[in-house]
Amino acid sequence: MSYDITTLPSGDGGAKRIHKTVEMITPYTEAISAAATVGSFTIRAWAFTHTIVLTLPAWTNDVTATFSIENSNDDEIYSNAALARGTTHIMAVEKPLVGKNTVKITLSGVPGTGGGNTVTTFYLT
Repeated sequence: MSYDITTLPSGDGGAKRIHKTVEMITPYTEAISAAATVGSFTIRAWAFTHTIVLTLPAWTNDVTATFSIENSNDDEIYSNAALARGTTHIMAVEKPLVGKNTVKITLSGVPGTGGGNTVTTFYLT
């Protein structure tokens, strides 16, 4: 699955800015099945991340997650490991998103019965 962000950056039409504009992108839901260990999606943007909010379901099995972003060259530009299930993680990070990027949620094992949906929200400048 993929989604395009074509309206960013918005703002001043090239004039000097004193404050950056931070915009929330529509949250993206990624289903991870009961037997899977990786969920991924692509995001196309020309902006910097400001904050990323990741909500993980309370999976049946006691697994942790690693959240990562790779650029179009498959280089990892951000990673955050050992994220607990059944919680929301707020990551304040400024990394460039240039063109197509892949977001991955990699689990330490299978999530168990029914799997679950992760929800990722990007705040971009």
